[in-house]
Amino acid sequence: MVQARPKNSVPLELRLDDAKRIQPQGFTSVGQTCAFRFKWLWWHTRSYVPIVVLLVLSLGSLLVLQIHWLYRRLVYTPARAKAVLKDAG
Repeated sequence: MVQARPKNSVPLELRLDDAKRIQPQGFTSVGQTCAFRFKWLWWHTRSYVPIVVLLVLSLGSLLVLQIHWLYRRLVYTPARAKAVLKDAG
């Protein structure tokens, strides 16, 4: 059963289409646009920061490991090979 409401009642729903928007002009508009873009960028990128940090740490660790292996290969391998050759004969 539908109830009829009085003609002087106010609807409970809020429609944003009916609201008037204030359009800033000039420098204020540019400032608000820049602030909005910065907030949007900050909101959407801050969840990726831990992932990027872990990626950089992993790549740095692999770089240090590669340098260590290269150093061992260049410094220790020839000396050990000479010792093996002297012992063999």
